[in-house]
Amino acid sequence: MRSRRERSGRWRVRRRFRAVALALATLVAVTVPAVATAQPQTVRVGVYENEPKIFTITDGEARPSGIFPNLLQQIAEEEGWTIVWVHGTWDEGLRALEKGEIDLMSDVGYSAERDEVYDFHQIAVLNNWSCIYTTPEARIDEMAALNGRRVAVLAGSIQETIFSQMAEKSGYDIGIVPASSLKEVFELTANGTVDAGIANNLFGDYFRQEYGLARTSIVFGSVPFYFATQEGQNADLLEAIDAHLSTWIRDSDSVYYQTLDRYLTSQPPTRLPSWAVWAVGVITALLAVSLIGMVLLRWQVRAKTRYLEAANEATAQAEETLRLALEASHEGIFDWYPGTGEIIWSPRSYTMLGYEPDEFTMDIKTYMDLIHPDDKEPITEKLGQITANGLPFSIEFRLRCKSGDWLWTNGRGMAVASDAQGEVQRVMGTNTDISERKQAEEELEEYKVSLEDLVEERTRELKESNTELTDANAAKSQFLTTMSHELRTPLNSIIGFSGLLTSGLVGELSQEQLFQIGMIQDSGRHLLELINDILDLSKVEAGAVVVHPSRIKPAEVISAIMESVRPLAVQKGLELRAEIPQEQTTIETDKDRLRQILLNIVGNAVKFTTQGEVSVRFECLDGKQVMFRVSDTGPGIPADEIAHVFDAFHQVEQKSGALLGGTGMGLAISQDLAHLLGGEITVTSAEGKGSTFTLILPIACIPQD
Repeated sequence: MRSRRERSGRWRVRRRFRAVALALATLVAVTVPAVATAQPQTVRVGVYENEPKIFTITDGEARPSGIFPNLLQQIAEEEGWTIVWVHGTWDEGLRALEKGEIDLMSDVGYSAERDEVYDFHQIAVLNNWSCIYTTPEARIDEMAALNGRRVAVLAGSIQETIFSQMAEKSGYDIGIVPASSLKEVFELTANGTVDAGIANNLFGDYFRQEYGLARTSIVFGSVPFYFATQEGQNADLLEAIDAHLSTWIRDSDSVYYQTLDRYLTSQPPTRLPSWAVWAVGVITALLAVSLIGMVLLRWQVRAKTRYLEAANEATAQAEETLRLALEASHEGIFDWYPGTGEIIWSPRSYTMLGYEPDEFTMDIKTYMDLIHPDDKEPITEKLGQITANGLPFSIEFRLRCKSGDWLWTNGRGMAVASDAQGEVQRVMGTNTDISERKQAEEELEEYKVSLEDLVEERTRELKESNTELTDANAAKSQFLTTMSHELRTPLNSIIGFSGLLTSGLVGELSQEQLFQIGMIQDSGRHLLELINDILDLSKVEAGAVVVHPSRIKPAEVISAIMESVRPLAVQKGLELRAEIPQEQTTIETDKDRLRQILLNIVGNAVKFTTQGEVSVRFECLDGKQVMFRVSDTGPGIPADEIAHVFDAFHQVEQKSGALLGGTGMGLAISQDLAHLLGGEITVTSAEGKGSTFTLILPIACIPQD
């Protein structure tokens, strides 16, 4: 058995593509659901040229070959599908997929933008990256060297999207030349039409020697590649693909790894014109007798040389792939062997806890020592479940850092190997740093508790304030009611006796005496009016006003009000005008409250208008509401006073500084009464031209609380 250090070394340099694929599958397969067995009989699949992943072989008829076609054909045989291959360019394939003309498109790189348009299965077929290739003499080794140059890239590909974003962010002036295929990209680069070309590492390393190109050190965009379907369609196809990939990836001898070995560890086949093949055949036949021994020897030497070169290059590619994958990953990867307790950690697993890579040897005992005491019991239970049934797992727990602090992590993984008896022999997965999310959750919980306490405190304060306001309002209402009653009794006596004096029943009075007593009587009436208004306002505010709706005719109410204000209008030379429809409309409302509102508004209009007219208009609006509109030709209301005309105790002040008179409560009471009747009073006015007050009421009164 190898030592832990040897296995750690093997982790870094000897996984090849199988190790990478297995690790990636482990990260995804935890969430792959079971697959339904019912599948469609005919599946249309898009094919384009991107050797070795997917390409067309022509030997009498066009046949798709490569990694994606071979794997899909194997799945189709096991699922009972009939594959119909639809050939075209990359762009044509994507457009056909969007229109539903094909069911699957091969070799589609994943991106967030494409995820909005297509559906992908969960386990990637391949995970490769993009490289920039150029002629050996070009000497391009960094992005800055591409400034002012032209670069060819497959039109509509994920490489085009990523490289365009890189060029834009870097600020370099790079001319991007779209090509219809990756071979065209290399042709344009080789013949000097462009300065460089972009291709995925599989195609590039497969064909760069054929086109005389070299790979630069500019590598970017590690992207997983899948089969894709139209958005919301063929979910059963994707589930079936995931199911087969999940099974194959766990078996190192499966058709998946055989296919990768076949296409990724060999050089591209030499393609000669047909006439050249015949010529070589003829020449070979003529020379076969004399040169057969030498030809066979040279062929064996070349074959062995090609095999060794391919093996060396595959090893180098595997090492580079693993290095890039581990550097790009922000998660720690672990490989656990339950039988021996051995655990192999990736460098990130150490550094996320503040340690140097391989600073100490990891095993299950050391791992458990790093776990927070409160988390050991659930972790132990979870590990027991894994070794018992091998099911995927995900659990959050804390690990001790080198500094002594605790780091919240999310451990996810699954069993990837079992023995003949079904006992789990190997578990792979990741540890992800979730400290920031946990901190945010704690802060949110603290804020929630603080907010609940604050709401409770404010609610208690509001209740106390409401109680105090209710008590104060009741005391105010009681005071006003008592005082109003106590004041009205002597005021009625003053008004009554002053009237008796002015009538002459108690003797003749001089003009001066009549004038003075008249002033007493007017002041008494004004004071009584003020007291009545205060009492009405306090009743409304205290909710003591009760509405008694009845069926009434508005025309009769308007006529009665016009008659009551007519003496004052005649005295001032004003014209009174009522506009009432001929049909007798009946509404349901409180007649006394309506009369009080209209008498207040019409009385104000007559009181403050010195010349011209006062009109009252009534009409039905929409079968649900009626309108009373009172207009006058009085002094009008200044613009800055409009907003305050319904405020209690507010009197309108003219530009001259003079007040229009009144108690300042009539309109406030009228507006409150209108609200009680389910209506509203509004006002429009132009200073020097008059005012219009509009009362809107429902035809059927719905008293408001």
